[in-house]
Amino acid sequence: MGITRREARFGSEDGSTWLTAEAVIDTGSTHCQISESVQAALGARPFRRGRVLLANGDVDERDIVYVQLELAASLPAVLTTAVVGPEGCPSLVGAVALELLGLAVDPSTQQLIPDLPVLLRSADWPTL
Repeated sequence: MGITRREARFGSEDGSTWLTAEAVIDTGSTHCQISESVQAALGARPFRRGRVLLANGDVDERDIVYVQLELAASLPAVLTTAVVGPEGCPSLVGAVALELLGLAVDPSTQQLIPDLPVLLRSADWPTL
């Protein structure tokens, strides 16, 4: 796992509104996280409400929205999921968004690096 910080741009689902924030890049988090005020500014409507496991071990129920995410001007933005956290929570970029962007965190330098998608390595996988 890796954790680092980076400036990120979060956008509305249609890409008409963008906000810049310092985000924690956390490969141990599944989804992105934005605060309630970022959700309101982007006009992001929940597509579902779900239970989430917090880093302290608590389970909470939160809204989940779609947002655009851009981490580098050289990469196209991606549409990804974000959990809506309480006001003052850190902005997070999780593993789903990193995979969509083709990025990983180098554990020795804590820098973002290109990462190739991994497909099935064998044709002999049993049926799940």
